Formats: sequence, structure tokens, C-alpha cells
Amino acid sequence: MNVPPNSPLGRRCLELAGEAVPAAKSDPVATPLPARLVVEFDVAARAASEANQGGTLRGKIARKSALKRAVEAAIPPGLRVPLPVTVTLTRLGGKQLDAGDNLPRALKAPKDVIAAWLGVRDTGRDPRVRWRFRQRAAYVAGVRIRVEHKGG
Repeated sequence: MNVPPNSPLGRRCLELAGEAVPAAKSDPVATPLPARLVVEFDVAARAASEANQGGTLRGKIARKSALKRAVEAAIPPGLRVPLPVTVTLTRLGGKQLDAGDNLPRALKAPKDVIAAWLGVRDTGRDPRVRWRFRQRAAYVAGVRIRVEHKGG
């Protein structure tokens, strides 16, 4: 994600990351916080339901590790999102999973990485983070991650 540091979004991203914010050349007034900040990105890695996978424990660990690395690589570097947030994890492509059991289990690895990025525990008990799980058909398997902060 290439955002010019002198743009309003670039200055806000630097501010949230705790970096020095360059003065705006054409805008002498500081940009107010947006009413809503949304960060959305796709991860090109398959999120499989481990309940339906065969194989060895080593294979399971390798699949989860690969998915975690892919999510970590897709997170925009240096970007911080203020809490509270709503995180929507959408599994893309493939056969539809049982939404009650298998879908959250398939998205556990991305949830762990996003929780660490936000600086919260992934237990689901933190009132500042609301987790939502979705799935939709797509030609390419992957995970769409949407983190939304509603300012106030």
C-alpha cells in the first residue's frame, strides 16, 4: 500500500504509527480524525477447516504456519488502527463450511495474527474487538481481512 506521507491519509497513518508527521504544505490546519477508518486486504492463502483435513500433526502445523506467515506479510507495515474495532475475516473460495463450527476453526490462524497486530488477546472476551466470520464463493482461495474503526 503506497500512500504519500504528505497526503491526509499518509499523515494519519504516520500519526497512528507514532512516527513524525510532516507538515502539510497546502493545508495549514491539521486533518481531523476520520469518522471511520477501514483497513482491508486480501491474503492469497487457503484457509482450510482442520476438522475435515486428514494427514499428520506435522502437516496441520505446516498449514497453519504457512497461513500465519501469509497474513503477517499482507498486513500493511507500520499501520496501527485505534481500538475499538470490528474485524471481519472472510474465507474466499472453495466448498462452503459449517458456519457455526468449521468456519471459525478455519480462520483461527488469521485471527491469532490480527489479534497480535492489534495488541489484544484472541480469546474473544476483549470488549474493544468484535470478531465476525464470513465466507463467500470465489475463483481464487484466500482470506479477506477487514478492520474497521468507527471514530467518535
